[in-house]
Amino acid sequence: MNLPTFRSALENPLGRALFPTATAASAITMAPLTGNLIPGFLGILTLVSISAVFIWLATTQAGWMYDQAAARGFDDINLKMLSKKGDLAAVQAEQARRGKVKVGRVAARFSRWRVQGPWALIWKEAVLQARTSLSLVYLFTFMGLLMMGLMKFITSQESKGDAAMMSIFWIFGAMFVFLIIQINSQMGFVEVLRRVDLQKPLPFSPAITVAGEIAGKALLTIGFVVPFALVTVIVQPTLWLHTLLAIPFLFSVALVLSASALLITILFPDVDDPTQRGFRGMMQMLATLITVTPGAAIFVAILATLQSPLGAILSIPVNLGVTALLSWGAGQLYASFNPSE
Repeated sequence: MNLPTFRSALENPLGRALFPTATAASAITMAPLTGNLIPGFLGILTLVSISAVFIWLATTQAGWMYDQAAARGFDDINLKMLSKKGDLAAVQAEQARRGKVKVGRVAARFSRWRVQGPWALIWKEAVLQARTSLSLVYLFTFMGLLMMGLMKFITSQESKGDAAMMSIFWIFGAMFVFLIIQINSQMGFVEVLRRVDLQKPLPFSPAITVAGEIAGKALLTIGFVVPFALVTVIVQPTLWLHTLLAIPFLFSVALVLSASALLITILFPDVDDPTQRGFRGMMQMLATLITVTPGAAIFVAILATLQSPLGAILSIPVNLGVTALLSWGAGQLYASFNPSE
């Protein structure tokens, strides 16, 4: 587009009519420069007239706006109290009652399934998470893929690009799995304890019930790990073995994180006391460090020395064993848990 065409487009009467405020402001600005003050006064009159019309419209709607503000203010009091407590599950439930949580295609598809036995606990979590937490998975998946793309672009001309891509893949994969579990456990495990009286009569042992809740919370990480691994192997085909083993390994890490989060939540269930909430967060970080270290140490040692992901094969059984131990301990506490105490 050349300069005359650009000027003619700016001076088009239709464009000026569609943007009256911009046209009036331009006339005011150009009036002192051109020496023609009439368009400037007309611009001032136009802006004042438009402002007066909209102020009049706003005053006629003042009563309605006051009623809406009052209604929204009263409704938000409960949400603010729940948010201060960190009870994200109750926040999601309150938003669902207001119709702000939409049922997506994934949740609708899961809802049509018919599952029996202990697998129903995992199915229940899949339905709930598809309704409430998929946006979190989408966000972290996008961020992970963006970082892999940037790293590929940066290291495309370097001889050590494979090592850098491998490091970024495992670092961001583990970090986002950790974040997903931490956020998801805060939203769900407190709610698990609230409905303990509803789930205790189920024909499952407490350990099975707890294991179903743990696996259900960890299930969400698959929605991140699988596309993250697939895109990584497309961008960097030499990492195919890393991406293949990352899916079961990171899921086993998610199981350990989920199990430790449930155990700490049962030990410190109070969400009303800010002191206990803070102490529970500290204990959660300590429990995460203790429970993840055995499997992670084996994997990192082999990865650092041999540049091979085969350490995941040894780490997965260790993580599953730690998860089973934590599930058993949480099941014993869950069986005797009384929400009224």
